[in-house]
Amino acid sequence: MSGDDTDGHIDTLVRFFNENSLLYCACRDANDEHFEPLKKMHEELKNTSFNLVELPIPDARYDAYGERLPGTYANFLIGNGAVYVPIYNSVKDAEALDTIQQCFPQYKIIGIDCNVLIIQRGSLHCSTMQIPI
Repeated sequence: MSGDDTDGHIDTLVRFFNENSLLYCACRDANDEHFEPLKKMHEELKNTSFNLVELPIPDARYDAYGERLPGTYANFLIGNGAVYVPIYNSVKDAEALDTIQQCFPQYKIIGIDCNVLIIQRGSLHCSTMQIPI
């Protein structure tokens, strides 16, 4: 995804939520630069045996230089009975939180403002992946 300095690590695009199911990022705006690549990814995922659940991508955000920032709801963190989900003050935050809640009904879903983190080209899972919880 644009702005992602990892060149598309899986934790920004697709995540397991059980052994048979995947949450995957999808873009509904045909004018968005992510539309075609995410559509192609979805086509590839449909050829697997996994149940698929669509997760929106947040509205595009840009840095002071006009470069797109790597906002994604898929960069969540699971721990201590909760799923910590990056949010971005986007109109799509509520939909993403609701979708993730449906996938993790036994967990508390907590939105964490990650606008500061995406300026550094990562998000929640990226910033915590080396910290044991």
